[in-house]
Amino acid sequence: MATCLTTDNDGDLVLDPSTIETCLGFVALEPAEYHAIIQPIDLALLGITPAEILFVLTWGMGVVLMMWKLGYALKWVLKILKLI
Repeated sequence: MATCLTTDNDGDLVLDPSTIETCLGFVALEPAEYHAIIQPIDLALLGITPAEILFVLTWGMGVVLMMWKLGYALKWVLKILKLI
């Protein structure tokens, strides 16, 4: 459980009864809490795999290229219609 610590006039740490949300000093954590905070997120547990990332990037780039081709074709269609 996290605890709030403040310093007294001598510079020593003193336990403060205030809550963590209102703590104006230092917050001390248990080792398990500390390790849970700094532990990197395992994306595979969230369903994010390298194959999934590649699929999304490929799909996104495909949409960009398709829209570019559509715009390019539309430009030529409009040019031809202006010539008629």
